[in-house]
Amino acid sequence: MTFYNGFINYLYGEIAYVLDRLNRLRETRAKHRPMLIRTLFVDDCIDNQLNFNQGGTRYVWSEINMAGTINVIDSLSVIRTLIFEQKQYNANEFISKMDERNPEFLAKAKKCPSFGNNNDIADSLGSRFMNDLIDAFKQRKCYPRGEFYPVSNQFVTYVDAGKRIPATPDGRAYGDPLCDCLGAIHGNDNKGSTALLNSVASLPLHKIIGTPIVNIRISKKNLPIVLKPLTLGFFEKGGMQLQVTCLSKEEMLKAQQNPNEYKSLAVRIGGYSEYFVRLSPELQQTVIDRTEY
Repeated sequence: MTFYNGFINYLYGEIAYVLDRLNRLRETRAKHRPMLIRTLFVDDCIDNQLNFNQGGTRYVWSEINMAGTINVIDSLSVIRTLIFEQKQYNANEFISKMDERNPEFLAKAKKCPSFGNNNDIADSLGSRFMNDLIDAFKQRKCYPRGEFYPVSNQFVTYVDAGKRIPATPDGRAYGDPLCDCLGAIHGNDNKGSTALLNSVASLPLHKIIGTPIVNIRISKKNLPIVLKPLTLGFFEKGGMQLQVTCLSKEEMLKAQQNPNEYKSLAVRIGGYSEYFVRLSPELQQTVIDRTEY
């Protein structure tokens, strides 16, 4: 409890710093960068005699993208299991073995409860963390008024974002991509598609109104059978956005070898569809690594 509370307090400070910087940027933009065309075409700006950046619209808000949230949830689970419950490492030993990617450490971390398997332990930790994370955005109001709203929509940024992040307790190596959505870390979801979506639905998705995205890969042969009930069930439980790719691993590997022959292959990446061969090799690999149901 002490460790977790300390982590959340640190997180609050970092988020406050980001929101303060963003508000200074928004204030500068309001004073010195009027958006004339948008002001003319968006309701209320003319009536209020304020340009768009000054808050002339009826609704004012700013979306904040949350990257790596599932990495954090799984990392907290590993810390809780290996340090506090099983007492296999002290803090210094844990950090050392994590940084050096000690095989024994990685094997033990892999056995810890992970998000995406409808596991009550991991899911309750995930729900608690996400609620605390979202509450941290309430520390500040958005300039000149309104709220900051959390988003989980990484588009293609999760690869580059991970390049600056050291190794994490969930087994991710220094520089590896962060999670690409609010689904499981690739390979950790081994209990089936329903279990994955049940875990996601356990999060406070109704608070992530800037869109909580979930990527999922379903085999072509099963798509006609499972897509409708899977989607309806997920949305009945509170799901908000489900992005489905139905290319097989074999197809994508062939496209890497012969891109000119597979120009029409499209995948869901972030909040949009992209031709597979136009993605960077790192992004292609993250799509290939997704669990295929």
